[in-house]
Amino acid sequence: MKPYAKAQTLKYIGLQDRRRKITDEQRAEILKIRQETGAGYRTIAKQFNVSRSLVRLICDPVAAARVSARIAEH
Repeated sequence: MKPYAKAQTLKYIGLQDRRRKITDEQRAEILKIRQETGAGYRTIAKQFNVSRSLVRLICDPVAAARVSARIAEH
């Protein structure tokens, strides 16, 4: 059994999942800022106190799909 297989299948409601770093509203705000102002990932990450990679994965769904596929391979 893969070490994180169970964690990927658990279903949590809203903010019940403690692994979440931001809310759905913050995610929408990040997308809005990126689309309207074209601000960089690092700038947005500092505003929300999260990593640059998290902002990149939110703004770039293709990159998020690649990361998910890479995790699934392992």
